[in-house]
Amino acid sequence: MKSSTLFSMGSGAKENGKHISGDAAGHRRRTVEELLVVRKTDTHVFVADAEDLWIPRGAKGLFGGQVIGQALIAAAESVPSPYSASSVHCYFVSRGDTRGDITYQVESIRNGSSFHTRSVEGRQNGNVILKMMAQFHAFEKGSPYLTYSQPMPEVEYQPEELASYETIVARIASEDDTLLASFREFLRKYSGDYLPVDRRPVADFGLIQRGDGIQENKKARLRDTTKRVWPSVDKPSDEMYRMATRQFWLRPRNGVSTNKTAHKSVLAYMSDLNILATALEPAGGLYYANIPALTSLDHTLYFHEPNVRADEWLLFDMKCLISSHARALCVSQIFTRDGILVCTAIQEGLIRLGNPPMRVLHKPSLEISLNRERKDHNNSNDDVHHQPTNSSSKL
Repeated sequence: MKSSTLFSMGSGAKENGKHISGDAAGHRRRTVEELLVVRKTDTHVFVADAEDLWIPRGAKGLFGGQVIGQALIAAAESVPSPYSASSVHCYFVSRGDTRGDITYQVESIRNGSSFHTRSVEGRQNGNVILKMMAQFHAFEKGSPYLTYSQPMPEVEYQPEELASYETIVARIASEDDTLLASFREFLRKYSGDYLPVDRRPVADFGLIQRGDGIQENKKARLRDTTKRVWPSVDKPSDEMYRMATRQFWLRPRNGVSTNKTAHKSVLAYMSDLNILATALEPAGGLYYANIPALTSLDHTLYFHEPNVRADEWLLFDMKCLISSHARALCVSQIFTRDGILVCTAIQEGLIRLGNPPMRVLHKPSLEISLNRERKDHNNSNDDVHHQPTNSSSKL
C-alpha cells in the first residue's frame, strides 16, 4: 500500500538538506502535532520516523508522551465516527532511542455497538518498546446517566499571572550564584531547549511568582530544610505525602487541528510532562534528588469528555499516592479553566535513589552551612521524637 501521512503535519526536521539527529529535531520549533506524525504503510501498520523522535535533555530514552500520542493516532485511524478515545493503557516495555523508526502494528480486538477496542504494539530495531490497549466509546447522548465529578482544586493564580517553566529555570541559572557553575550551565542549556508546550508551574522551585514575572525567594527551599530538603526518605510519613504534589497550567504553543483524535493525542503527550517528578518533591525535587534510575513503567489515560480541547489552558493537578520499593504511583487530574475534569492520567515509575540520595548543587560554603543546619535539626528531632542521631545518613 502506498505510504500516507495522517493529519498532514510535515516531515522530519532537516538542515542543509540532511536529516538532523532526533535530539536536535525534538528541539526544533515545531508543534506537538508535528512531533506525533505517523505514516500509514499498510492497512494496520504505521511508522514514526527516527528523525522526529525526541530524547529530553538528561534522559536516557525517548519521551513517553510522544510514543503514546503516536500510538493513539495509529489506533484511532481504523475507528469510525462517532467513536472517540475513552481510555488508553500503555506499558513501556523497553527503552526507545533516536536510532531507528518506530513501527506501530494495530490490531482490531472488538467492534461493538458502544465500544471499539484496539491493541497497538510499537517496535523499534526489532524490540518491543510499547504495548497499548485503547478503547473508543460512542459517548452517550439523550439517555439518563449519573453526572458528577471531583471539583477543581483552588488555584491562587491563573496562567497569565505566572512565569513559564523555562523563565524560572533561566533566572535561577543567571541569578543564583550559590549554585555550582556546572549546574548553572546545565540549567542555562535546559532553559534554552525548545518544548512545544507552554508550562506554567503554579508553585515550584521554592519561588513565589507574581504578575508577568517572578519574585524569587532564592533560598526558600534551602531554608525550609525541615520540610523539603532533608526528609528521611526511607520512613514514610503523612508530611512527605502532603509534599508530593505539583500543579501546572499547560497549553501547546501552537494551535491544534479540529480533529478529536488530534486533541486527545496532544493531551496524551502533555500528560507525561512533569507527572513522575511529583514523587520526588519530598526528596528535594527533580534537581536535588540523586537519581541514577528514573523511568516510566506504564501510563493510563481516562478521557472523561469526548470533545476535550488541548489547545486551551488546562490545569494539571498532580500528586503521588505512594512511593515504595523503588516504584512510585502518580496521578494527574486535568481540569479546564472553568472547572471541568476532562482527563485523568495515572503513571507508575521506577525511582532509584543514589547514595547519598541528595546531590551537591551548591558551592562548598553554602553546603557547610546547610550541613550545620541539618545537624541542628536532627539534634532537635532527637529531643522531641527520640530518633537516632544518624538518621540523616539515610536521606
